[in-house]
Amino acid sequence: MTRQSTLTTYLMGLGAIVSACLFSSAAIAQSEPFPSEIQIDELTVLESCAAGTVTSDLPNPFIDLFPTDWAYEAVLTMYYCGPYRGAIPPEQLLEFREAQRS
Repeated sequence: MTRQSTLTTYLMGLGAIVSACLFSSAAIAQSEPFPSEIQIDELTVLESCAAGTVTSDLPNPFIDLFPTDWAYEAVLTMYYCGPYRGAIPPEQLLEFREAQRS
């Protein structure tokens, strides 16, 4: 094989891989609603964070994160809860946030 035909073969293979990834991602994205389409109120999120039930109560906002992934719970907890760890009741946290907004 010449150098040019090797490069052409490589690029064709790379194009096939990229196409396969794009089509599979589109299929996954179409099968589940995007996070912006799912309405979750703040109190539900806070109650789930306080109870430690984020993975069972709230939807997964990432198309490439699966329940079998080793960091699944940590990623969802940081996404929804951030630094909040349930140290105060959700109702008190809501009152505190309201006071800060006004």
